[in-house]
Parts: sequence; structure tokens; C-alpha cells
Amino acid sequence: MHFLPNWAEREPEAAREIVREEMAKVDWVIDGNYRYLLREERLRDSDEIIWLNYPRLICLMRALKRYRDFRGKTRESATDGCSERMNWEFLWWILHKGRTRAMLRGYQEVVRRYPEKTAVIRNDRALQQYLDNRPKKNESDTSI
Repeated sequence: MHFLPNWAEREPEAAREIVREEMAKVDWVIDGNYRYLLREERLRDSDEIIWLNYPRLICLMRALKRYRDFRGKTRESATDGCSERMNWEFLWWILHKGRTRAMLRGYQEVVRRYPEKTAVIRNDRALQQYLDNRPKKNESDTSI
């Protein structure tokens, strides 16, 4: 939604329109933390909000492994034409910019506003426990 091929950024209104179209579907999952992409609507309308709050070094190691495994290729979960890359800006986001006090306060505010549908996952064991204990639904699920 955010990126075009070659990591070009899509115009904000065009990206928001894609999000609107996805949210109009019965089932949807949106991964990411782009505030400009109808964040409030996504939070309000989701059935589940999952905050993967892993330690920065774990995130760094996984990003480096992903880069090693997919360098020069486009992952299935990425936009076509967006070859895996690693740069200082992304490293800085993993280690600092994505974890500033203001960013953390924003995530904590989501937990405060939507406690009944928010899970904070801090490690793989907690993730597996969450998945194992997640209620099975017969009706449509919507998640972000």
C-alpha cells in the first residue's frame, strides 16, 4: 500500500484509497504502522490489534537474516519490484527511530484505548501462546 516498485513511495491519497478498498472487504489484515493510512479507522474497525513489541536486537538480527536470505530478490510479502535491501536509515529505524518515547507512548495509547482487542507480544513464546489460545471464530475475522 505504501510502496511502489523500487521502493518509491505511493502518493498518500492513493495509498489511503487502497486501504479503504481493503477495509471494505469482509476479511482483512493490515500489517504496519503508517499513521497516515487511516490509522484511527483501522484501529476502530479491527477485531484484533497485535503489537509485536520484540526487543530491538531481536528485530535487528531478524532484519539482517532476512536481508541475507533475500538480498536482491523480492519477498512474497513485499511489493513487486521491491528487492530486499538494507541501509543505514532502516537500521536506525529498527534501533532508535521506531522506538522513541513518543512512538512507544502512541502504541501504549492504543493499548489503553482498545484493551479488549489488543495483544502485546514481546517474544516468540508469547506469540505461540497467543496463537494457541486465540478463540476460534466462525464469523469473519478482521485484524490489523
